[in-house]
Amino acid sequence: AGDGAVVYNPNVAANSRLDGPFTVGNLIRTGANSQTITHLGVQDVGDSGAPNADGFVGGNVDVGIWSADGSTLLGSASVGSSDQLLDTYRYAELATALTLDPNTDYLIGALVGNGHEYFLDTGSASSSAFLAGTDFTLLENRFNAGGVLAAPLNDGTLAVGRWAPANAIFIEPVPEPATIAIWSLLGSVALGFGWRRATRLRK
Repeated sequence: AGDGAVVYNPNVAANSRLDGPFTVGNLIRTGANSQTITHLGVQDVGDSGAPNADGFVGGNVDVGIWSADGSTLLGSASVGSSDQLLDTYRYAELATALTLDPNTDYLIGALVGNGHEYFLDTGSASSSAFLAGTDFTLLENRFNAGGVLAAPLNDGTLAVGRWAPANAIFIEPVPEPATIAIWSLLGSVALGFGWRRATRLRK
């Protein structure tokens, strides 16, 4: 469905929590390129302390992406228990793809906990299983208490990757036609130069 995930957790042993509810997530930073988000996802977690793909506790789970200060909800989705499961996350497609600017911070979070869905908590132990792709960096754990999806503005401290219930699928940007034309021209020039040089060597 895309080229990569923002955060992912193939399988990690951790405590399962069902208190709250909270909007739980991370402050993330994009890399040198803009990224187009096509799907938002929520990790499908059981009460055993690991992902188990048993569906969500309370029906659909809301997930969103905000500006870094939380003032603007840029995109959101409601993810269901029957939505596509990929590497422990279920994903719903955005009605309109969302483009994130390069070298920019954003918030991502899902409404989990009591009445919604379990979420994993590694506590103060950093877990290398919580990773960011080369196009994104995880900066801080964030949360916001309450029963509605809200920008996770409160710092969760402790280890980076403590929580990762929210995720997104992104696609790599396609070069613009003008950029492709420039690279094609440069390639042609290089090939021509190589052919002329080879001809001279043969004489």
